[in-house]
Amino acid sequence: MPRSTHTIFKIERKGRSSYFQAHVKGKPVHLGIDRRVAKARLAAMLASDQATDDRERPSFVAGLIRSYLSHNPRMPAWKPDAWCAFADEGALPLSEIRADHLSEFHERLKESIYRRIGKGGKPGPAKHYTPQTIRHYLSAASMILTWAYKHGWIQAMPVRPKTTTPRQTPRDLPLETVQRLLDALPEPTQSIARFIFSVGCRPSEACKLRWAWYRPGQNGCGSFVMPLDSHKTGERIAASKTIYLTPDAQAIIDRMPRDRAIVFLNRAGRPFTADGIQSATSRRGITQPYALRHTFATNALARGTPLHIVSELLGHRNIATTQKYARVMSPQASAAASALGQLLPAPVAGDPEPKVSDATISPPQRRTSRRSRG
Repeated sequence: MPRSTHTIFKIERKGRSSYFQAHVKGKPVHLGIDRRVAKARLAAMLASDQATDDRERPSFVAGLIRSYLSHNPRMPAWKPDAWCAFADEGALPLSEIRADHLSEFHERLKESIYRRIGKGGKPGPAKHYTPQTIRHYLSAASMILTWAYKHGWIQAMPVRPKTTTPRQTPRDLPLETVQRLLDALPEPTQSIARFIFSVGCRPSEACKLRWAWYRPGQNGCGSFVMPLDSHKTGERIAASKTIYLTPDAQAIIDRMPRDRAIVFLNRAGRPFTADGIQSATSRRGITQPYALRHTFATNALARGTPLHIVSELLGHRNIATTQKYARVMSPQASAAASALGQLLPAPVAGDPEPKVSDATISPPQRRTSRRSRG
């Protein structure tokens, strides 16, 4: 196998993934999981001098992903990971991508099983990918391949299979259940959970709140103005988000000490995390802290709050996202329709139907043309 005079190529085994890679000017190039195949591909790269920087045409999937992410930084770096693993750890040549490549990737995703690593490195239960996660992974692979096809780096564009994502309904809880579960939470987790339920913000946003963002209000209830780089939709809409405090939320804020930068801190004196809140609430019966946010939205609509106001309070970029909470209100809408009563009086039983005399009905008049008139 030819070797570089500067020894910039080095085959090594990386971690538990058990695949080989070469370092090219400090950048990793994946070569697959088999040693012989990895050496052969490295020899081909050295012979053809294809392993250069990202400015040249990539020959493998790993180089294509790096090139795409460098030109499209808005895509999260984790989205192409599943496709890179499927494509022989990124060592699949672009010339070998066929039209059914995405269909095979879709089937692999539906059969894949993953385990989340919990505290202490203990693996969690085995789970399948949800339809929404599969759609995200397919979308990332399809966008990168489309970009490569426009540049002429692949001969044919793989056909993306159709996927169906079940419509998710809001996971709201009865108010009695919310009150019982919140009372069972210890402090300071109870304070931040009550705050999420009182204002309907995302758990990640409550964890990031700073006193520098607080603005007192004229009616006694203030607000937090979050910069655009601190909330979920900030970069998309290029605007800050205002969290309006209710009287219950203002009472919680007034109890928090102001001699620190972060509003909510855990027992260890560190800022809360969304996973930490979920871990604490799941032991008390709230499997997802987002259920508090959903309960806030459905109850706000039930009390007559307009849909566009609820969308503003939740911080939704599109009001169609808020519309799913309105679907939950169908039982309330049915009850409200029943409470309206009859708008027209019903006919009394036994009364004869009113008869219309022939005299009251005038025969239709025959239209005459202009020619007959003259």
